[in-house]
Amino acid sequence: MLTYRQVRIAQLVAMGLTNRDIGREIGTTEHVVRNYLRAIFDRTGMGSRLELALSYIRRNWDVGQEGESHDSAHLALVQ
Repeated sequence: MLTYRQVRIAQLVAMGLTNRDIGREIGTTEHVVRNYLRAIFDRTGMGSRLELALSYIRRNWDVGQEGESHDSAHLALVQ
């Protein structure tokens, strides 16, 4: 299951933002964004930003509200 922040990062990756730009957008550092991406890749089995972006676009994930779980996003990624 992906967190709100992880889904938001996937959304920003799909929009073509760099790690630095994503960090600015969500109020953190480029290094923290890299750690988030590593966690996303570990949870989903994906291995690249491109794969993540394409999955996000294909599934049109709903970011929802912070604190909500994202079972549908997780299920879409592992199927």
